[in-house]
Amino acid sequence: MSDMLLFDALNAQRAIRFLKSDPIPDDVLNQILEAALRAPSGGNSQPWAFIVVRDPAVKQQLAVWYKDFWDNVYSQRPDRKDSPVSRSAGHLVQHFAEAPVIVIPCIVGSKGSDRDTMTTGASIYPAVQNLMLAAVGLGVGSVITTFLQNHEDKVKALLGVPDDYQTACAVPLGYPSGEETFGGSKRRPLDEVVHWDRW
Repeated sequence: MSDMLLFDALNAQRAIRFLKSDPIPDDVLNQILEAALRAPSGGNSQPWAFIVVRDPAVKQQLAVWYKDFWDNVYSQRPDRKDSPVSRSAGHLVQHFAEAPVIVIPCIVGSKGSDRDTMTTGASIYPAVQNLMLAAVGLGVGSVITTFLQNHEDKVKALLGVPDDYQTACAVPLGYPSGEETFGGSKRRPLDEVVHWDRW
């Protein structure tokens, strides 16, 4: 699938939370990460770093914090009860540590600054999207999740993230196990979300 066309990859991309535990070869991971580096960033500053977590013990600790947010926040939301997304997300909670790879994208920022600014995200999330599109093109499933941000200080300490960086999200990577397949995500039609010249 490495020669997948761009629009094929765009249409195939979806959140894949059912992942095989099979390892992802280094050459495949390097291609995925190299694609992330091709993303635009403000002033071409490239203010990012990517932590590739494969150590089982580290993944297990991340999974504990991941489940904490699920148990205490996400699963309590009425709009999330019994939805297909919630069932899929619940599966990932139970199997987070089994993902072969968890990528933690980080971005440099001034200490004590507001971590949730739109402008900060503009220089990291395009790289995350590139990473996820490259993964699709190579047959690797992924999903972007921010559950770990609720334990930011502990995650940074565990992973040795410098003080002047913050984590942006987590992206579990793995080959799809078959319960979810690429493509098929429902999207609202253009005429519901696109406004020409004014709203």
